Amino acid sequence: MTKIANIITVCRIMLASWKYRLSVFGITVAFALLEIWLTSYYIILSVYQLDAFSWRDRISILWSTIPLFLADSTLITQVFTFLTALLVGLNITLLVYFIRKQFTLQSAVGTSGFGIFMSLLGVGCSSSGSIMLISVLGITASIKLLKALPLQGKEFSLFAITMLLVSIYLIAQKIVNPPTCKPKK
Repeated sequence: MTKIANIITVCRIMLASWKYRLSVFGITVAFALLEIWLTSYYIILSVYQLDAFSWRDRISILWSTIPLFLADSTLITQVFTFLTALLVGLNITLLVYFIRKQFTLQSAVGTSGFGIFMSLLGVGCSSSGSIMLISVLGITASIKLLKALPLQGKEFSLFAITMLLVSIYLIAQKIVNPPTCKPKK
């Protein structure tokens, strides 16, 4: 069996269970909402800080950011957002499946966590989606960095997708070929 076929087989076996399908769906939706809400971070923060809005209004405004994201973002941003959310859902569910199967974790967690963190750096467009980057580098350095990048910040999304795919690959390989302890001679 090829390595890609291993990944497909592991995903089929895992997704045969309705619990794992529900997990992938739930995590995907939750992460997509997180990414969408991060693109409207300043609007949401302003609404929740002002006492002029009731809790009903605040929740309504929170949900209204979804059509705002769909109308305001480019198709490539939307594809990256939902692809990243799907990969995060699959990645976390595979990780849970692996932990349940093995009860040991090793290095798969590091790659998985790093891929999820990088996907948050690539949220939305370069002006609204770099909130995490701004908090790490500062406003001036972030703006200069984003302007210097050939894809204006989409590199973070591409890197996150790559890291999540690598993580999924590594976890699937560990499920197919579980790590074993070698006895000392």
